[in-house]
Amino acid sequence: MYVKVNGSKVLYNGDMNDIKVTEWQEWNIDLAEFGIDLNDVNSLAIGFGDENNMTPAGTGKVYFDDIRLYQPRCVHSLLKPPADFTNDCTVNHLDLEVMTDEWLAISPELEADLYLDNNVDLRDFAILAEQWLDEQLWPPD
Repeated sequence: MYVKVNGSKVLYNGDMNDIKVTEWQEWNIDLAEFGIDLNDVNSLAIGFGDENNMTPAGTGKVYFDDIRLYQPRCVHSLLKPPADFTNDCTVNHLDLEVMTDEWLAISPELEADLYLDNNVDLRDFAILAEQWLDEQLWPPD
């Protein structure tokens, strides 16, 4: 599978079995890796196989929707800091509030149990502190 941006080929280097997956999946391509500025994108084409050797080699349907160009951003399904309890892509005071609400609680279902020992204590805080104000963008640098 490949994508052509402004007529230049961008190869998809993922698992070729992805084409066999039957449920919807998000596909993110970092155009900056290919030296493409988002402001300069005028055309986009998606293809399968070798465009120079167009030999039919399969059947099926592939649907593409919501094709968009974004500045790098946090995509929670792909990359999220473990201590980002509020899903705002940054470990900050809002996540600390979640941790303090569960502080010293004991339960197997604690959201702020980052150390995975069924309680929220200084070990969990240390993990949160390591990620403090580190904004996660997709794709990572």
